[in-house]
Amino acid sequence: DRYVLYAATQGGHGLRRNLTNGTFKASENQFRIITPDVGGGFGMKIFVYPEQVVALWAARKLGRPVKWTSDRGEGLLTDNHGRDHVSHAELALDADNRFIGLKVSTIANLGAYLSNFAPFIATDAGVGMLPGVYRLPAVHVEVKGVFTNTVPVDAYRGAGRPEAIYLIERIVDLAADELGVAPDELRRINYISASELPFRT
Repeated sequence: DRYVLYAATQGGHGLRRNLTNGTFKASENQFRIITPDVGGGFGMKIFVYPEQVVALWAARKLGRPVKWTSDRGEGLLTDNHGRDHVSHAELALDADNRFIGLKVSTIANLGAYLSNFAPFIATDAGVGMLPGVYRLPAVHVEVKGVFTNTVPVDAYRGAGRPEAIYLIERIVDLAADELGVAPDELRRINYISASELPFRT
């Protein structure tokens, strides 16, 4: 009355917990997850994938071990992807080139159906990073999650943080160009200084 799953997962305990939360009518101690070689995870191998569930179900139904392996093409079409945001940003500065506000509107592709962390990535994970290393007294963010015809978008190498940092650094470069100020000088004016730490954003 037990399940054993060999999987290249980077989160065996989480996988076991998720398999028992409504997927199978079984307790956690009925599952044994064995991870011989993750082969690099970067967030992408922490989720429950449908193929894992089907393999376990089929093994139970057939009463014998079942092995499933995808090829690279199948993996590209089914594994969770990362980073599919379209963002519009506005940066406000005073007469001394000090940042006074940031306004961001993001449309976040969630894929064809929800995965583990998709809504979290575009909201909680990334939004807190938007000010970056800058003194920004006011930040307004609007995020719209949309379903599309793509594979699910989920945590992958930073999960929301790289998108946020790219956005703030890109708009600082654009502001510097528009104002005719050197990008490094504009950054120096607005960096949170060591004397201000700890700094509450």
